[in-house]
Amino acid sequence: MTSLPFTRGLARAFAWPAGVIGDLDDSVMVCRCEGVCVGDLRAVQQQSLALSAARTALLRVRAERLVQRVNLHLALGGSFEARP
Repeated sequence: MTSLPFTRGLARAFAWPAGVIGDLDDSVMVCRCEGVCVGDLRAVQQQSLALSAARTALLRVRAERLVQRVNLHLALGGSFEARP
């Protein structure tokens, strides 16, 4: 059983006005019991973006490595034609 429809209903019924979250000060408390502030959430979001960028860069490097491996194979006289 999932509570996703309930969560969506709450989000629609009690939606934040557009732009309000972006205007909040970093010291605004989001969760008193855990001591989480808006600044903490922004820092996590920035770290997540940096991680995604690093993963994308790694994928580009790996793809380029494979391209160069094929180029080397062809430059050394290799072929991808089926042998008779």
